[in-house]
Amino acid sequence: MEAANILGEFVLLGELEELDAHTQQEIEDALISVIRSEDNPALRRKALESLGYSSREEMMNIIESAYQRSDANWVASALKAMGRSHDNVWNENVISKLLDDDPRVRYAAAQAAGELEIEQASPIMLQMLEDEEEDDDVVSAAIWSLSQIGGEDARVYILNLLENTDDEETIAFLEDALENLDFNEELNEFELLDLDEDDFEMDDEEEFEQDDDN
Repeated sequence: MEAANILGEFVLLGELEELDAHTQQEIEDALISVIRSEDNPALRRKALESLGYSSREEMMNIIESAYQRSDANWVASALKAMGRSHDNVWNENVISKLLDDDPRVRYAAAQAAGELEIEQASPIMLQMLEDEEEDDDVVSAAIWSLSQIGGEDARVYILNLLENTDDEETIAFLEDALENLDFNEELNEFELLDLDEDDFEMDDEEEFEQDDDN
């Protein structure tokens, strides 16, 4: 299973164009063969998760097929692959599993919501966090995902948790979440500023072309 994880890292490198296309395809073909084999189900699920980084067309059907299974482990792996795809086509699938009965599915859905930065998921995850009986891993995943998505409600919630805990490990985690929230919001502001500058440059070019025509 460790091999599948390592191969997944190479798939990611390929998507970042840091690996030659031929090698990337061979790795992806190998992982797809594992998924379609009769091998250990846990290994096949790891292969699916690793292929989440891939932009190959057949991945849509492979992920959807796993998502539709009745086995919670397969659904969780499909959700993890959705998050790794960074493709917002999966938003509704992820949102629909946030309140699933199985904590493994809720955990994977919360993680994917953060990876995909699904703003509509934030109020649902805040609702999840109000449940005192919620699984600890799900709570941690939801908090971290809120820090990835951002928003004032997420900030207020995390700050409130910080004010009401004395546990050093929890404090460290919440402080990391706040730092991550700050980083992501600053990054989003920078990206918006960059887009505005691009629009401004395009307007200037259009005006220049119109002047030339006149």
